[in-house]
Amino acid sequence: MKPNLFNHTLLAVGVAAALGLSTTAIAATEATSGDKTNSITNKASATYTVGTQPQDAVESNEVIVNIDEVAKFSLIGKTVTPTDNDQTDEKNEDVIAKPNSTATYTHELTNSGNLTDSYSMDLSGLAPNGNASDLANISVTYETLDTDGSLKELTVSGADFKNVTIELADGQTSTITINEDTTGYLAGQTSELTLSAQSTYITTSNDAPTATVENFDNLIVRLPVFAINKTVTNPLDLNNTDDIATYSITVKNDNTNGYADKATNITVRDNLPAGLKLVSGSVVATIGSNTLATTGLTEGTDGDGSGTAKDSFEYSGIDLEVGETVTITFNVMQDTSTGETLADGTVNHARVEDDINDDPNDPNIVIDSTDPNDPNENVDDYYPTGGDGPDSAESLTTVKRGLELTGTGSQEVPTVSNDTTKATYEAVIENTGEEVEGKNTGDLKIQITDGTNAKVNPANDVTIIYDVDGDLTTTGDQTSINVPYNSAGTYDIGAALAGDNIVGMAPGSKVIVQYDVVSITGAVLDSQETTTVTLVPAGANTNGDGAIPEPTDPTKNWTKDFVTTVKGVDLQKYQAIDAGCSGDLANYETAFNFTQDPLNKAKPDQCIVYKIEAENTFSGPTDFNITDLVISDALSEFQDNATVDAILVNTPTTGSGTSASNTINDGNAITTTVDPLVPQGTATMVFRIKIKANASTTTP
Repeated sequence: MKPNLFNHTLLAVGVAAALGLSTTAIAATEATSGDKTNSITNKASATYTVGTQPQDAVESNEVIVNIDEVAKFSLIGKTVTPTDNDQTDEKNEDVIAKPNSTATYTHELTNSGNLTDSYSMDLSGLAPNGNASDLANISVTYETLDTDGSLKELTVSGADFKNVTIELADGQTSTITINEDTTGYLAGQTSELTLSAQSTYITTSNDAPTATVENFDNLIVRLPVFAINKTVTNPLDLNNTDDIATYSITVKNDNTNGYADKATNITVRDNLPAGLKLVSGSVVATIGSNTLATTGLTEGTDGDGSGTAKDSFEYSGIDLEVGETVTITFNVMQDTSTGETLADGTVNHARVEDDINDDPNDPNIVIDSTDPNDPNENVDDYYPTGGDGPDSAESLTTVKRGLELTGTGSQEVPTVSNDTTKATYEAVIENTGEEVEGKNTGDLKIQITDGTNAKVNPANDVTIIYDVDGDLTTTGDQTSINVPYNSAGTYDIGAALAGDNIVGMAPGSKVIVQYDVVSITGAVLDSQETTTVTLVPAGANTNGDGAIPEPTDPTKNWTKDFVTTVKGVDLQKYQAIDAGCSGDLANYETAFNFTQDPLNKAKPDQCIVYKIEAENTFSGPTDFNITDLVISDALSEFQDNATVDAILVNTPTTGSGTSASNTINDGNAITTTVDPLVPQGTATMVFRIKIKANASTTTP
């Protein structure tokens, strides 16, 4: 089930708006005292069509003109993480933490009004065990106003910070840094902190009984997660002392559990069992198509044998991004030294070591092994039960199966898509082995996993296309099978083929999996949805005969991501003061200094110039022309405090093929119509209003 995130900051804004106060929705609260101030709050709207499908109406950003004294502040999360680079909202999400370390959250408290204000701070939270956080073990560093008007820095415990008051002059910003001790935390565990600030000025105003803003800090303990798989590509002939067997170790930084982090400077060790020796110089390590330098390779005699031949190695200095795999291949021979006996069914294990602190003076070393009886393995100290990657090592046997999955891409859809504007993706399965795959129900499945965007989802039936010779350029030998949509996202390839009397995928054949992604009403502009296609063959990565390893080539691995981005009309509104009401509207870009920030201390009889820009954010093609675009700015947004002074009649547009009608005032709104607006094209509407002489005493 997708999460339904409750936005506490928007609640605070909504309360202020209901009280007739001026507000903003960027993790901030602002208000005015009703007997001293007034304001004009304005935004524009637009309706449009893509193809034949009417889209959701859009609104521009809100712009504010504050007349006289204004109290306003913001509290925003400033910590950037790989999944959260938004520094304008109330959340520090998915802050990555290591066990036995420190997690840091940064916030900015800004007085964006035009008067000095003070803010009462509070801090609370939940630790990974669900109990209340021990605030005494959390430190907070913050800035507050000194007696000379400058900012000074103080550090207190989290428990003491609950009693702190921060005073700021207008325009000043206090940086608040929270440090959380993660001793004893395990991979995948999370904790949550809530930071709040309450304005003294707004709280004591007759028009604003509350003025509190909350921020939310969330950490997740992230560690590299090693899935170690060791295979043998050919048997070793015990009757031939010169025969060579080749081993392959793959170490994947596995994000199956969703908390993997980049691995740096890891070491892979292999100590051969008795009866085997290393073919010196045969060790090769690759990541994708890149062969690693041998500077990190050391051959040794640490194996279980009694002889002096090389029978071990360690490969250090390996870095793995999340989802990345290093493959190490090497050759072995029989060791015929006295006392060396190669046991039947010998299993050769591998071990991975990683100092997650990368600090030799403060080692924090994770040791993972394919041998469950390895006394050095310590994964239980760092991961929840079963939380480390799946490890396996097979005995000397031959693997003859092979499957590859290819196909990635990204497409765009409007906020509401139909059959002509949906996204259609293809993933291709190839049988590169020597066995028929998917002969039985359950032997070969494909999983299409939906992401977290509730308004963009896979839909419609899935098409399975079987190409018996694997040559996709010839279609005469292809069989197309329609498979009904499955909300669970699991599709059985073998069962689909059997429905057309095809017994599995023959060696060398390919299957194309086609599926659609559609958007529905409420899809947010520029939001994305990643659907993941995963190949699930039976017997994959097992210890028994017939196991099938995942390809080491990352372009052919069994998981592929397809990214769908919502595009449409991006509506932005800007404003500028035209004190004499005489600026040149025809040359508006050079005549005025436009901003989206509030305009403070505007005066009666001055003018405000509004500029509304509607951009078609699609990359192309012309199938995504915006049609029937109507940009509208309702007179009711400002008519209590201002009147229309002038309109730029000829609306300017950019982009080949765009056209626009004249801008008009129909008595209800200033409007302009554009048809079409091509991808990357922009239409602009400009007009000027004049603040009434009695605006400072008129209720907005």
